[in-house]
Amino acid sequence: MNRRYAAIRALGIVLVWSCLLLPSPVAADNNSGPPIKDKSGFYAFAKMLPLHISEKDGYPEVLRKIGRYLDNFQPESREEEYSLEATKQALAGCRTGGYGIGAVLVDPQGNIVERAYNEMRQQARSDLHGEMTLLTKFETKRTSPVRRGFQLPPGYKVVSSAEPCPMCMIRLASAGVKTLYVARNDKDSLSQQPDRLPGFWRDLCKKHPCRPAQVSEDLSRVAYLLFYTIVFMDDRQDSPWK
Repeated sequence: MNRRYAAIRALGIVLVWSCLLLPSPVAADNNSGPPIKDKSGFYAFAKMLPLHISEKDGYPEVLRKIGRYLDNFQPESREEEYSLEATKQALAGCRTGGYGIGAVLVDPQGNIVERAYNEMRQQARSDLHGEMTLLTKFETKRTSPVRRGFQLPPGYKVVSSAEPCPMCMIRLASAGVKTLYVARNDKDSLSQQPDRLPGFWRDLCKKHPCRPAQVSEDLSRVAYLLFYTIVFMDDRQDSPWK
């Protein structure tokens, strides 16, 4: 009996340690790092990822390698599946000459019902952030289930490749959706500090919260890297849309 107990106890210890050592999804805002301020910082961050990007790669090649990585990425959960699609939308935004921010809208049944990316540069409109474009595309459809004039029914959620800015955060809360984001922006995160908002907006954003998605660290960092493709935006030599 003592031998059996000892064997069971040893097996239990092995299983516990195995679980502790297994890689697990992480919250996007745990992937901390300084903002990328220039191309050298961009390439230095890219080298930390399994993208095979080097300083010799111009912007089109950078996007091609990121696209290859995303095409081969295998999500391990529904949340990661949505996050991957939002990140692919961010890449689509870059490929069309815009900023690397994308988003998807998921209905209460778990289906992606809308996709969009930031179109500020493409359309020359300051309001066309990724999440704003996403909601406008969906809400203006004749089949849109918007109720009470402006809100979606309970159960809808937005998954964005980057943490929403204050404008988008208020719009998302006004639409009545909760939000997940794949890559955090900078440490000064309004979504994690809703008490900084005026009373009505503070209460509304707490009712419809915005939190980091549970995704692999590499996917979160790739989304973060796409956000900072902004360092290539005004370089005509590297431009894929010239």
